[in-house]
Amino acid sequence: QTSTAMLRAVSFFFLFTLLHFVVSNPCPLSRLNNTLFYDTSTHINNIPPVCNSFGDETCCQTSYHQLIADRSDLISQAVIRTLEPDSSCWEVLREESCLICSPEQSKWVGVHSYGNSLVLCLDFCKRLYSSCQDSLLRSTREPVKSSFSSPDDFCFSIFRSEPWTSVDLSEDSNCFATHACTKDDYTAIFSGCNYATKTREAFFVKKEGARCAGGIGTPQKLTGLPCEFPCPPGQFLPPGTECQDCAAGTFSLGGGARVDRWKTWPSNLPLNSYCLNHDHNDIIPDCGWTLQNTSIKSGHINDSQSSVLEAPILLVVGGYLRFSFSVSAELNFDGLLFYVDDVLQLALTSVTLGFREFKVVHLNPGFHTFKWVYYKDPSISQGEDAAMINMIEVSGTKWSDETCTLCPPGTYNGEKRSNTCHPCPAGTYSDVPGLATCKPCAPNQYSLQGADSCITPSNPCTNQSVRSFYSECGPDAKRVKSYDFVTPHSCDTTNFQLPHDETVDCEPCPPGTVQGESGCVKCGRGEYAEKGWNECKPCLAGSSAAPSQRWEFFDQSWTRS
Repeated sequence: QTSTAMLRAVSFFFLFTLLHFVVSNPCPLSRLNNTLFYDTSTHINNIPPVCNSFGDETCCQTSYHQLIADRSDLISQAVIRTLEPDSSCWEVLREESCLICSPEQSKWVGVHSYGNSLVLCLDFCKRLYSSCQDSLLRSTREPVKSSFSSPDDFCFSIFRSEPWTSVDLSEDSNCFATHACTKDDYTAIFSGCNYATKTREAFFVKKEGARCAGGIGTPQKLTGLPCEFPCPPGQFLPPGTECQDCAAGTFSLGGGARVDRWKTWPSNLPLNSYCLNHDHNDIIPDCGWTLQNTSIKSGHINDSQSSVLEAPILLVVGGYLRFSFSVSAELNFDGLLFYVDDVLQLALTSVTLGFREFKVVHLNPGFHTFKWVYYKDPSISQGEDAAMINMIEVSGTKWSDETCTLCPPGTYNGEKRSNTCHPCPAGTYSDVPGLATCKPCAPNQYSLQGADSCITPSNPCTNQSVRSFYSECGPDAKRVKSYDFVTPHSCDTTNFQLPHDETVDCEPCPPGTVQGESGCVKCGRGEYAEKGWNECKPCLAGSSAAPSQRWEFFDQSWTRS
C-alpha cells in the first residue's frame, strides 16, 4: 500500500507538472519546433518589419519571421492546401500569421497530446472572408464568394488543415489585441465646416487595423479648428498641429482623393453608373461599369446605347482631375467621351495603345459633375468594344489631407513628402501597402512592372530567351559580344546556360567614318570615306563633302546607352 501510494503521488506530481507546463507555457509552439519558436517571449532588437506590430517581444525566432515573409509559415501552409489567395487575401492572412508571434501566443494556439488547436477572432474571419472573395478554391476552381455562405464556414474550411486539428472562433472584441493602446492607434475624423464661425471639430476613432486594448482611451474631440488650413501635396494635417511631411511609403495630394485599386467601389469618390438607350433616352436596368480589380470597365451594351460613369464632387478649393484610360472600339464611331459639367473635355477616343492619361488642369471651387461615357453608334462593333479606367485622381476636395495614404501593393515610394507612388520595376514586387522599396524576386522567379508578387516560370529557357549586346570597338577593330536574358526574365534556367562572351570583329564603319582607337571616327572637313574604308580621303577639286549621319547596324548594344 505504501509503494502504491508513492506511485500515485509521483504520477500525480508528474501529471501536474506536465499540465502546468502546457497551460502556463506562453509560447507553446516551441514544443513543436524549438528552432523556430522560443519557449518564452523574448526581446529582439530588430524584429523584421513584416511582424513588428506588437513591439520587440516575440515568441518567434528570426527564422520564423522569414517564413512568414516567404508565405511558408504554419498559417500560410495550412491555408494554401485549400485556397489560392490573391494579394488582398494575403494582406489580411498575414495578420493571423503574425499573431502567432505575439508574446501571448498561448491565447491563440494550443499544443496538446491529441493535436493542435487554433483560435480565430470572428472579426478577423469577417474581414478575411470579405478580402478573399475572388480567391479560388483549389478543389473546385470556384471563387470564395460563390462557395461559402458565411465567414464562419469559410474560416473553418480553410484553416482546419495540418498542423491544426481544431479551430475555434472567439467573439471577444479585443481578441486580436496585440498591445495596449497608444495615441498612435487613433486617427481623427473632421466634421464639416461651420461657415458661420469658419471652424470645424475633430473626432478620434481607432485606426483601421489597430490591434490594441486598454491603455490610452479615445482622445477627447477638438473644437474651434480652422476650416481653411491648407497643406501642400506630400504633407498632412494632424488635428490641432501644423502640417507634417508624409513618411516614405506614403503619399498625400494635399486635399484630394485617388483611386487605383478597384476590388470594391471607393468610399472617397461618389461614383454612380448606368446605361442609356439613345432612341428613348431611358435607363437600361442591371447595366453599368463593372469592377475588374485593377480597373473598371464600361458595361456591356448594344448599338445606339451608352455606358455612363458619373461623379458629383464638391471642390472647396481650386483643383484638378486626371485619369488613366484605355479604349478598344470601332474607329471614329464608337469610343470614350469625358465631360465636366456637361462640357466636352475629351473628344471621342476609339483606340489607345495601352493606358493613356488625361488631365483637366484647372477646376474652380464649387460643385462639379464629371462624366465618362462609352458611346456606341447605330451599327458595327470592333475590338474589345469597351473602355477601361484604372486610375482617377481629384485634387481640391479638402483644404488638406488629415492622414497620408499608404502606397498600394505593387508600388513604392522611397522619399518623404511625396504626392505619388511609383510602380515596382520589373523583377521586383511589393506585397503589402506602405513600402519604401520594392523587394527583389528570387533568382528563379520574375515579375512585370507594378507587380504585387513574383511568378515562378514554367517554360524552359531557349535561345529565344537570350539577347546579345556588344562592347565598344577597340583599336584592333575587335569587340566583345556578351549575352543576357531578355527582360523581364520569364523562363526556367534549370537546364540552360548563357553562352560565354566572345571576341568578334567590329561591323564596318559606316560611310563618312573610319576605324579609330575608340571606335568609328568622323572624317574631317573636306574629306570622305566609303563604307569599310580604313582612312579618309580628300575630296577632288570641284567637289565637297556634305556632313551627314547614317546608322545601319542596330544590334542590341544601343539599348544599354
